[in-house]
Amino acid sequence: IKNTVNIIGYSPLTFGKIEKLEELFSLIKSLDLNILTVFSDNLSLEKIKNSTSAELNLVLSYEGLALAKYMEKEFSIPYIIINVVSKYGIENTENILKRFFYKIDNSFEKLEKSGKLDDRKVMIIASPFMAINIADSLRKDFSFDNVLALSFIKESRKLKKIEYLEFLNIVKTEEDLKEKIKEYKPDILISD
Repeated sequence: IKNTVNIIGYSPLTFGKIEKLEELFSLIKSLDLNILTVFSDNLSLEKIKNSTSAELNLVLSYEGLALAKYMEKEFSIPYIIINVVSKYGIENTENILKRFFYKIDNSFEKLEKSGKLDDRKVMIIASPFMAINIADSLRKDFSFDNVLALSFIKESRKLKKIEYLEFLNIVKTEEDLKEKIKEYKPDILISD
């Protein structure tokens, strides 16, 4: 179906109530696009069936990646990983959608950084996509230069193959995490 998207990878544990995605929903509507299905909010068999007709899948989290890859293979629906955590993430998502659906590229100009970069060290410990999304926001919205994104995950080989997660550091044990903290000596620690 022309001008339609699915949203894949929504979880109340990661994003809170579905209303937290209202900014994304409003953006999609403002671009004259329609959402067929939000996985996994209020699903029905009809919504799942209709989801196979979407033009594009928007992936919000690592948990949604396997489904997006499956739908790409089985139904030829491309997917894009998006960041909905920050002002930068929403603006970038808008540019991605305009490029995909309307072949318009009006990427916002990189604003000159006001003053100097914040040189405090920030360490983020969260799920893979959330850690990367927060790190991007801190770099682009708040001018933090030294940001380290970490995640506990056992499937490190699979994750390293995902370009979106190229700056993610993976720790497998609490001991590894303690070592990273000692080594990096963060001024600010953000964790879920």
